[in-house]
Amino acid sequence: MFGYATDETDECMPLTVVLAHALNRRISELRKTGALWWARPDSKTQVTIEYASDHGAMVPRTVHSVVVSVQHSPDISLDKLRQEVMDKVSEMQVLNMAAAPLPSSNIIRLRFR
Repeated sequence: MFGYATDETDECMPLTVVLAHALNRRISELRKTGALWWARPDSKTQVTIEYASDHGAMVPRTVHSVVVSVQHSPDISLDKLRQEVMDKVSEMQVLNMAAAPLPSSNIIRLRFR
């Protein structure tokens, strides 16, 4: 775990951390409402962002990847789980959560292990 104060977000936390926390909150909400009936309480997310230097300041440029790990019921197939996460915790939600304007043409990969 790491963190530092930054002006990337209103929370003064790195954008990657803010986005990862927002994804975990979304998964938790969907689990509690039953929309992700198969999800269990343990989920982990990781967001990787590419930065560029702008006169010495590091500026978020693109969302490189999103990794989601969700403890789940054995009664759901991996293919169905992948589709549900893609549909209900979608790429556009990640981009909409971004505090800095990021290009909408970014590719976000959800990896499942």
